[in-house]
Amino acid sequence: RQQQQMLGTEEESHRVRSPTHNAHKMEGNILLLHGSADQRAPIEQADAMKAALNKSGKTYEWLEIKGEGHGFFDEKNRELAYRRILTFIDANIGGVWKRGPVKVVD
Repeated sequence: RQQQQMLGTEEESHRVRSPTHNAHKMEGNILLLHGSADQRAPIEQADAMKAALNKSGKTYEWLEIKGEGHGFFDEKNRELAYRRILTFIDANIGGVWKRGPVKVVD
């Protein structure tokens, strides 16, 4: 019991680290991508994240790829996901890759 008081429960530990339970703390723009057939992280988890973001008044971009699992294996779906990611990065960080290769200075 003393250890539980000091360390907390496993449920409390998961809650502290859970993005869904900490959506209200998130800052910046958010992009969520998910495969509808994901068995490792079921689509219900993505839906819970969206609900938490909505409840917190956060805006986000969402892309659900039908029939894909944890990772996008169909070439067209990968291209769709990568284009969406690059568009998001370009809009939010800037098109670093357009500036050419990075030079390493010793």
